[in-house]
Amino acid sequence: MKRIAITEITPADKTSFLTEQRRHSVFLGNDLTRRFGNIKKARQFLAEANRFLNFKLHETNYLYAWIYGEYRRSWFYFTADMHVLAAELRKQEREILEKFRQIDKAMEFLVSRTGRPNGNYFAFKQFYLILEYLTDVVESLQEINSRRNYYAESHRLEIFRNHADRIREQLLNYGKAEKDKIKIIERRPEGVFPKGWNEFYSPQ
Repeated sequence: MKRIAITEITPADKTSFLTEQRRHSVFLGNDLTRRFGNIKKARQFLAEANRFLNFKLHETNYLYAWIYGEYRRSWFYFTADMHVLAAELRKQEREILEKFRQIDKAMEFLVSRTGRPNGNYFAFKQFYLILEYLTDVVESLQEINSRRNYYAESHRLEIFRNHADRIREQLLNYGKAEKDKIKIIERRPEGVFPKGWNEFYSPQ
């Protein structure tokens, strides 16, 4: 099964005069550095970080699938109308498709290259890139739906954008509070998420 597996731990330098360097360090791409007196605790923290990142990977992939589905439902409307020229809409659609292509590349990077040097850093950066592109696509689709007064579709897209924002915030804040454990809350807004959808929230 495809998964993220970050591995980098900077080993302690027992010869250093600096206290920080005499401890094992784990650096993450959300600008967090944790230091540990023994290697076992450092490895435990890294394992917890991997579990968190893989939760976010599944959640983000599910969100991506739903946003892509919204694009396909809006596909028929990428044509000229009284508000927008055909050339402008074709350009907008090309940009959406390019963002999907970049998302696919970033997703593959997450599961194939984050175990390499600097993977702890790039894992978070690839997530931020994916979420930025998903938000851009949502905004483009909202623009198209709002021009046609499809307010229900626009509101559904707003839910997806808010969810992307929530994932980004969780990534930015991971490990920066005493309680890092992920709290899983099952919630399915009727008509929006399919059976089995889970939303993952950090502790309040």
